[in-house]
Formats: sequence, C-alpha cells, structure tokens
Amino acid sequence: MSEAGRRGLPTRRDALRILALGGAAGVAWRLGLAGPGPRHGVRRARLLMGTHVELQVIGDDREAASAAAEATLAHMAELEALLSR
Repeated sequence: MSEAGRRGLPTRRDALRILALGGAAGVAWRLGLAGPGPRHGVRRARLLMGTHVELQVIGDDREAASAAAEATLAHMAELEALLSR
C-alpha cells in the first residue's frame, strides 16, 4: 500500500477508477443504454487542478443533471485540496 493510501488520501488507482467509471457511463450513453425519453443537457466549467474543467451532464431531469454537475465539481475541488497539500 502506498503512503497516500495509508493516510486515507486518494491514490492514483482511485483516480483511474473515477476515470474508468466516467468512461463507462459515457459509452453506455453513446450506445443508447441510458434509457429512452427526453434528454436535458447541463454544462458547467471551472478552473480546477491547474486546468480548465468542463462538464456536460445529460439526463432525463434538468435539475438532477445540474445537481450532479455541481456535486462532481465540488468533489473535484475536494480532491484538489487533498492532493495539493
């Protein structure tokens, strides 16, 4: 176990898991596996981790998509704070 893992901080493996999950969700959506119905897109952008981060969340409910985008950016900001110590 790495020192970061022993301290309870996210590791590189954790970051790769997050990326893999996002990629899998994107593929499922692209293949039409996300389900039928109207889609609503929400875009959010922030400067995080030293780069411009832009999210586009698409879902059945615009409010839920907006909440998901904000929660994702908030979590990224938390990770940035932890990893920048």
